[in-house]
Amino acid sequence: MDYILKKNSIKELRNQLKYDSIYENDDMIISSNTVEYINFLKERTYRFNAYMFNVCVGGIYRIKVDSKEYKVYNNMLFFSTPENILQLEEVIEQKDLKIYTIIVSYDLLKRLNIPYKDLMDMYIKIKNHPCLSIEEKEIGYILDMFKITENKEKYYKGIFKNKIIEGLLSSFLYTLFDILNKFVEDISLNDSLNARQEKVFKDFINLLKTYFRNERSVKFYAEKLCITPKYLSTLLKKVSGKTALEWIDNFVILESKNMLAYTQNNIQEIANNLNFNNQSFFAKYFKHHTNMTPREYRNKIVI
Repeated sequence: MDYILKKNSIKELRNQLKYDSIYENDDMIISSNTVEYINFLKERTYRFNAYMFNVCVGGIYRIKVDSKEYKVYNNMLFFSTPENILQLEEVIEQKDLKIYTIIVSYDLLKRLNIPYKDLMDMYIKIKNHPCLSIEEKEIGYILDMFKITENKEKYYKGIFKNKIIEGLLSSFLYTLFDILNKFVEDISLNDSLNARQEKVFKDFINLLKTYFRNERSVKFYAEKLCITPKYLSTLLKKVSGKTALEWIDNFVILESKNMLAYTQNNIQEIANNLNFNNQSFFAKYFKHHTNMTPREYRNKIVI
């Protein structure tokens, strides 16, 4: 069941769960009132197609991440990725529960120019350590960022308000990354992931960033790494939760979305830039992964 569990988008989460947030759209949720969200997870097995950061400043709850249980309590940071399967086991101190939450899509991370290499380095080391105790002063930094964002959302009326909120989110994330990075430096690579596997994953991502516009064959990347396609996909699935083909498709689709949203290139030109044989094949590929044609996506973004 775990391997076929649907990934719920931020949009789907917003439709299923109504709660007060500081700011939200289909790419992010910033909230200081997530007790209802925690209750929503009770007796559910859930997977988000997004990155989530929870900062607990009161109360206690127990949550399973990929079947491993963690206890989250005061001054703890809980972090989950799109690959994690979440199951809330118990809220121990409901009346005192206070959680600040950021949920952000990968599409938005890319638009914010969060360095992908830094994110990957942190991801492969922190994914087996999703629950971390942090210092009081670090809690203070985070809560200050929530307060600034809340004030902007409530009182700022300028036409660039959304861009300002995105800028604050970027600052939020770098603050969290700095906190996480302290723990990354202390985490052993022997934690179910050896140095060879980590190197293959990093080398694959670097190759993918270089060649994905022209090469979509798993065999191409496996040959570059001097391993078999089957071994490459098995290793990547173990390290990151995604197969080689899923990583390739993810890069191609994100680049497609960026070009549709932020360039004046027509669809044929975009297909050419991504080395598709023709516009029709590109459109079928894009729709298979997004449930929209390229034109429908572009019209949606423009609107």
